[in-house]
Amino acid sequence: MSSDPTHGGNFFVSGIFYWEDNRVSTQPDASALLPPPELITNTQLVRLESLWDARLTPSNPEQVAASVIVFIEQKFGAPSVGKFLKAIGPARTFKQAIEASLGIDEAAFEQQWKDWLKQLPPAFTPTPLSPTSTP
Repeated sequence: MSSDPTHGGNFFVSGIFYWEDNRVSTQPDASALLPPPELITNTQLVRLESLWDARLTPSNPEQVAASVIVFIEQKFGAPSVGKFLKAIGPARTFKQAIEASLGIDEAAFEQQWKDWLKQLPPAFTPTPLSPTSTP
């Protein structure tokens, strides 16, 4: 993979790291890998291709990328996460990485991801911290 820090694939590699770390955790919490509820209900604001250009990313790109990885695991199976990781390095765009690894059109993939986010049960979606709460 490119060592260029603006290579958007780096956000997805980080997402894979968080996903795997969560999988081996003694207290896994998949909801921690998902974007905040306000993004889940406003998914039209995010284009996954934007993660490829570090200057055009949402405010929480690693969390958005991690949610993509959870979606890949649930929709295509855990081995597909490895296929996606292998495709990131040579890919110049998110479209190339998705199509090479999963064999699905990028626009269709993105729509399925957005639909998946919207159908998550409320207990699975993280709740934002209230202004009075402390981390």
